[in-house]
Amino acid sequence: MLTIDDISKKFTKTSETTIKVKAWGGEVKVRELTLAEAADVNIERTKKDYVMVVTKTVYYALVEPAIPLDDLKKMKEGVFDGIKEIYDEINKSDVPGK
Repeated sequence: MLTIDDISKKFTKTSETTIKVKAWGGEVKVRELTLAEAADVNIERTKKDYVMVVTKTVYYALVEPAIPLDDLKKMKEGVFDGIKEIYDEINKSDVPGK
């Protein structure tokens, strides 16, 4: 029979990977989302707010550089090109962050 510890060991540590972001001119490190983070993103999905779904997914996934959500929201619209690029990479089956 599985224990809580068995399950926790398997699903607590998130994997990380580096993604090249052409729009930003460099690389970023991302990780898998936690269940709570994925649930928060899903709230935006139910509101049909595509920009916030993509932005929050990337906000939660970014390890380096970690960028506060409020800072992302204050950046010029062009930052979204990189955010979208990261989001698309995250949603590939072999990349953490989903």
